[in-house]
Amino acid sequence: MLLGLLVVALGFFGQIVDAFFQAVLFGFCLYLLDRTLLMRAVAESDRVLCDSGRLMITDFDPVTPHRRPFMHQKGTWSYKMQYPALWLGNPGYILAEKISYSHHGDTFHPDASERVASWILLKRNEDAYPEQL
Repeated sequence: MLLGLLVVALGFFGQIVDAFFQAVLFGFCLYLLDRTLLMRAVAESDRVLCDSGRLMITDFDPVTPHRRPFMHQKGTWSYKMQYPALWLGNPGYILAEKISYSHHGDTFHPDASERVASWILLKRNEDAYPEQL
């Protein structure tokens, strides 16, 4: 389990075999990820997550995609968007739960840039494309 946490925290999957993890967690990291690596992170997390596995994302919950200066490091941008949409565009993922709160606490924030949420997505490739006759 510790290996799994370390690998996800570093965002590096390397030689991990396909469908190795039952859960993958992205906690306040996607908004800082270099935009050229974003889709690689999506693809790699999908590759290492087993069917029926959980993908958990905690990040900002803005109304529209935007970027703004990262307040903790001058010259760095933070990119805010609905990150679960990157997986939910695939019928193999369904939204199991979303919990909304604020970057400053467990209440709603009037500034849309400070809204935060945690999402749990369920990977269900087996059920993604039901047969229709």
